[in-house]
Amino acid sequence: MRRFTDLLKRFHKDESGNFIIIFGILAVVLIATAGSVVDFTSVQQARARTQTALDSAALSLQPRITLDSNDTLKTKAKAIIVERLGDSTITVDVPTVVTNTTEGSIKINASIRKSTSFVALVGVNSITAQLVSQATRKQLDLEVAMVLDNSGSMASNSRMTNLKKAARCATNILYNAITSCTDTVLNASDSLTPTVANVKIGISPFNEFVNVGTGYKTAAWMDQTGATRVAKDGFDNDDSDANTFNTSVNRFNLFTAIGVPWEGCVEARNHTTGAGGLYYDTSDLEPSTGIADSLFTPAFAQDQADGYDNSYMNDRPVACTNKDQGSWVQTKVKTNCSQNGAGSASNYTACGSSETTTRTQTDQNNAAVTPAAATEPATVNGQPKNCTDVYTSVRTQTSPNRYTNTYVRTCSYTFSPRELHERLCKYVAANTVSSGLSGGPGGMTGPNADCNISMLPLTATKSSVISKISAMASQGGTNIHQGVMWGFHMLSPTEPLTEGKPFAGTTSKVMIVMTDGENTHSWTNDYAGADWYTAYGYPYQGRLTGADNTALQTEMDNRTKTTCTNAKAKDIVIYTVGLSPPNQSTRDMLTACATDATKAYFPTTSTELVSVFQAIAGQLADLRLAL
Repeated sequence: MRRFTDLLKRFHKDESGNFIIIFGILAVVLIATAGSVVDFTSVQQARARTQTALDSAALSLQPRITLDSNDTLKTKAKAIIVERLGDSTITVDVPTVVTNTTEGSIKINASIRKSTSFVALVGVNSITAQLVSQATRKQLDLEVAMVLDNSGSMASNSRMTNLKKAARCATNILYNAITSCTDTVLNASDSLTPTVANVKIGISPFNEFVNVGTGYKTAAWMDQTGATRVAKDGFDNDDSDANTFNTSVNRFNLFTAIGVPWEGCVEARNHTTGAGGLYYDTSDLEPSTGIADSLFTPAFAQDQADGYDNSYMNDRPVACTNKDQGSWVQTKVKTNCSQNGAGSASNYTACGSSETTTRTQTDQNNAAVTPAAATEPATVNGQPKNCTDVYTSVRTQTSPNRYTNTYVRTCSYTFSPRELHERLCKYVAANTVSSGLSGGPGGMTGPNADCNISMLPLTATKSSVISKISAMASQGGTNIHQGVMWGFHMLSPTEPLTEGKPFAGTTSKVMIVMTDGENTHSWTNDYAGADWYTAYGYPYQGRLTGADNTALQTEMDNRTKTTCTNAKAKDIVIYTVGLSPPNQSTRDMLTACATDATKAYFPTTSTELVSVFQAIAGQLADLRLAL
C-alpha cells in the first residue's frame, strides 16, 4: 500500500509531460501564423486579378457614362468583374460608381472578400481588400478619315450594302458610343445628335479618281491657268506626232468651251519632288501658286479617236482646219508588153518596154500640191504614210498578145489615233458632245468619265457623314493610292483641305482604308496604253512607269505604300481592311500600309465588314487608366 502511495506522490510531482501539452496548445497558433503567409499571398493574387478585371470594367463602361445611370453602371461593373474572375471563393462588391460627363471619366470603387484556409484557425475566416479604378477619355480631339472603295466591283455580293452598314456602325460608335451595330440599333442611332465631344469624321470615296467637289473650282490650290505640266498631257495643237507640245492648257476653259460642267474630280499631282525630297503625289506638301507642280489639276478625260472607249465628239469638226485627206499618187504605165503585168511587181517589171510616170499630190485640206513630190513624202504634217500598190493589165492586141500594164502607188497621210485624240481644235461649242454614251468600266464616258460621288472633308456634323455614306455608289476602276492620298490631305492641317488640326498636338488622327480589290490599270497594246483614263492620265503620257498591267500596278502599289509611310511619319494611325484581296502583293501592300500588322484586317465575306469596323471603332475610344 505504501508503495502505491509513493507512486501517486511521484506522479503528482513529475513535470516531464508538460512540453507535449504546451506544444499542442501552441501548434494551433504556429500553424495559423505560418499559414497566414499562404493566405496573404492568396489574397494578394486575388486582389491583382480583381484589379485587372476592375480596370477592364472601367474601360468597357466609360463610353456608357452618358447613357446609363450610376446604379446601372454599378450592376454592370460587378457583373464584368465576376465574369472575368470566374472564382467563387472571391466575393465582389461595388459600393459606388462616380461619373463626370464633362471630363468623360468613370471611377469605380470595389471590394473583395477572400475566404482563408489557415488563419481561420484563429477566428479570421476571411480577408477583405479595397480597390479603385478610373477610366478617362483622353482630352484629345479625334479625327477619322474613312477611305472607302467605290469601284464597280463593290456592286457584287452585297459589298456596297455591307460597307455602308459598316461605315454607319463606326460613325455611330464614334459619335454616340453605341455598343451594338444591328440593323435596329443603327436605324435608331443614325439620327441621334452626337453625345461624344471632339470627334470629326471625313469620307474619301474612291474609284480611279477622287472627287473633291465642285465647290473647290476657284480654290487657289487648283490649277486655274494650266500651269502644271500635267495639264497639257494628252493635247496637241499642230496635228503632228513629231513635235513636242509645250503650250499650257487650261482644263477649266475646255469645260467651258464645250458647255460641260466640271464635276469635281482631280488628277494625281506630278511625280516630282518638292521640299524635303518628298514627291508631290505621295505627300501632303502644301500647294503654292508659285510652284506649278504643287497645284491640283482638274481631271479632263480627252475625247479619244473614233472606235476607242472614250470617244464622245467629232474628231474632224469644221473648227479644225486640217481634215487629214492628203495623198500622194504615182502612176507608171508600160505599153506594148508581151506579158500580162497584173498582180505583182515581177509581172509588171517583166515588160521591158519604156515607162511613163505621172504624179499627183493633195495636202490635208484636199488642195492640189503642184508640183507633186518626185519621191513620196515620209510624212505630211507629221502624219506617217500608209501606202498601197496596185498592178493591173489591159490586153490591147491579140495574135500576138500585147498588154498595157499599169502600176499605181497610192500613199495616204491620215491622222494617227493619237493625233485625233490630242487635237485641241475640236473642243469648241459647235462640236456637240454626245450624251447617253455607254462604255468604260462604270458606264460613263465624256470629259468627266467615271467621276463618282464627291468626298466629305472632316466634320463634326454627323448627319452629313451619314448622308454621304448613304449616297455612295459603285462605279469605275480601283485606285487605292488616290483614296489614301486624299485621306492624308483630310487629316493634314494645310491646304488643299484645312479642317484638320495641327499635327503633334492634342489631336489623334486615324485613317481607315477599305478596298475589295487591287490597284487597277487597264493596260492595252494601243497608242494610249490603256482603255481607261485615270488620275495618272494614259500610260503613253509617262506619268506611271511600266508597259504592262503588272508593271503599272506595281508602281501604283509602291506609291500607295510611300503615301502611307509619309502619313505614318506624321503620327497618323492607319487601319487597312482588304476584303478578299485578289493576290498576295495586294495583301502585302495593305499590311505594309497599316500602322502595324494587328491593324490590317482581311475579311473573306462582305458580311464581316460590320464586325471589323465595329472592332476598329471600339479601339478608337483612345482611353487611359488613372488610378
